[in-house]
Amino acid sequence: MSREEIEEVKERLDIVDVIADYLHLGRAGRNYRALCPFHSEKTPSFYVSPERQTWHCFGCGRGGDVFTFVMEQERLSFPEALRLLAERAGVSLKSTQNGKGAVDLYDLMKEAHAFYRRQIQSAGAETARSYLEKRGIDSKNIMRFEIGWAPPGWDSLKRHFAKAGFPPEQAAQAGLLINGEKGTYDRFRGRILFPIKDVRGRIIAFGGRTISGDGAKYINSPESPIYSKRSTLFLLDAAKKAIKEKNRAILVEGYMDAIKMHMAGFPETVATLGTSLTEEQATLLKRFSDQCLICYDADIAGQEAAIRGMYLLQGAGLDIRVVSLPEGMDPDDLLSSEGGFDRLDKLLETADPLPLFHIRTKEAELTDESKRSRARREIIEGLASLPALEANRYLPEVAKGLGLLLPEIVGVLEKERKSRTRKGQKKRPAGEDIAAEGKAETVDPLEAALCYLLWIDPRLRATVPPELVFPLLHDEAVKSVTAALIQGEEPAELESRWLETGERRPMAILAAGGAHLEEYEGNNRWEVLLEALKRKKNYRRFLFLKEKKARGEASIEEVREFADLAKALKGGSR
Repeated sequence: MSREEIEEVKERLDIVDVIADYLHLGRAGRNYRALCPFHSEKTPSFYVSPERQTWHCFGCGRGGDVFTFVMEQERLSFPEALRLLAERAGVSLKSTQNGKGAVDLYDLMKEAHAFYRRQIQSAGAETARSYLEKRGIDSKNIMRFEIGWAPPGWDSLKRHFAKAGFPPEQAAQAGLLINGEKGTYDRFRGRILFPIKDVRGRIIAFGGRTISGDGAKYINSPESPIYSKRSTLFLLDAAKKAIKEKNRAILVEGYMDAIKMHMAGFPETVATLGTSLTEEQATLLKRFSDQCLICYDADIAGQEAAIRGMYLLQGAGLDIRVVSLPEGMDPDDLLSSEGGFDRLDKLLETADPLPLFHIRTKEAELTDESKRSRARREIIEGLASLPALEANRYLPEVAKGLGLLLPEIVGVLEKERKSRTRKGQKKRPAGEDIAAEGKAETVDPLEAALCYLLWIDPRLRATVPPELVFPLLHDEAVKSVTAALIQGEEPAELESRWLETGERRPMAILAAGGAHLEEYEGNNRWEVLLEALKRKKNYRRFLFLKEKKARGEASIEEVREFADLAKALKGGSR
């Protein structure tokens, strides 16, 4: 990889847009801020600067540029992060060779999708188009949602891949072909296909619905190097903008429900992919919103089975509300009924908080003496899985629903929490696993700001005397970066080297320095920083001499120096 390629990627991308795909950013003056994804916090301390194209967390000390953020967030090496961001920026990396493996599977899935989309326009797909029309999806929406058709033949896609030059081994790895005892054949045959995309909009899998009575109604792509159903939500790529704007996500169960919700005017809707709700999906949703409305069908038994997953989402920091649909209806049914949009919109506005919905699903059991204890236990266990402050919001209403006094439920809940802790069941808050690795090394903000000024000002780098600066610096990493800059190394060269070698601390120092420098205005920032660092150096020396003097170990010269420092410091800040 070349320095020019790295610079081109950075020039084409806005760090705010990239980070906004991961976090719910809010405006804060000239900057943006969010809850830090790298440590657990309640108050946002993670800031993104569009001017400097950097990020910095004042809570854990991490920081850097767009590359270091993606490396930290996605747990990628620099070459992997560069490839990912280059693709987003539309930059072709001449120095990066694409070998076989997971990266090539995206191109293969894209080719398969194009094939399936052509097929749904063919004469052989008339039955499929008729079925979709009956379900309210016309040709315009077939195009909008990029729906495809897998012909009923056993090797239609296989033969297409052979002509296009895609190896069958990789097509099988992607789950498009199956290696059977009698040879290789298409996985999807005679099915309407819904493309499943990752959050960046890349095709990673398909969901296939049969329109005949044979076989399972739906079959989905298997897990592959690029597809994990635990980490995917259908239509999230299309919904993420609306989710951020409305600060809520609507979660439904199936492809058709999600598509019909988008068509009806609820573009913030996503769907699960036949799995229980997972931590990975909670993390995905939390990137874009603070609230999630669960809109499953009206089957209480089915909703009750999903409650554990709902608590998992709420435990990750989402405000979970559960929508109560009319009996026997799913979102598609309701939207297809007269006045369906208005009815559903009202139900969304009056959705129940999760603990109160849980009580409602248990109403029959709570009135049955033989089942009451078990029902109470399940509700208490759900509450205990939430952060205490979150659970406490609902205690008065939960106590009433369970037929208990408030002090009683407080005591029972505390006992359950202690029991979970003893059994090792206490779930750490989202992001705490990263925080447990230890906070990033802290840096003196004054030293970091001085370093950043040198980074952005080539004239200053060329004229500043090293003997003036180095005695004022205490942090070895700051000294190292400052020395490289004063000795004539170019910032772009330094950054390229740091990224390639995995050195993240220098970029964190610069990001912290840029953030701290916002407190200083005017053209004399350099002089102000030098003076502040001199005072800080003198104060460190003052404390050292004070301790030495208290032990009776100070020389006459050191006692005099201590007195001079005390006099100087008395008149100014440290």
